[in-house]
Amino acid sequence: MLTLALSIGFFGSLHCAGMCGPLALVFCSHQTGKGSILPGVFYNIGRVITYMILGLVFGLIGSVFAMANIQMLVSVVLGVIMIFSFFLSIDLDRAI
Repeated sequence: MLTLALSIGFFGSLHCAGMCGPLALVFCSHQTGKGSILPGVFYNIGRVITYMILGLVFGLIGSVFAMANIQMLVSVVLGVIMIFSFFLSIDLDRAI
């Protein structure tokens, strides 16, 4: 379980380094002078607040499923849908 968490964190950081990093650099690169740190601070504060709100929203949605005792049912149904979508995506003509 710990390996899975570390893997998700590692691959998530690659996304951030590839997408968010250049965005932050471009956003802050045009600022010079004494107050040049403020745009970067505001950018990161906005980013953190956005992630907090998204975490709150999805956490509340997840707690509704948990309180309704349908979390296991939703997990099983989504798992079956994923398996079926995998099998439907196989091109049998090319596989043989």
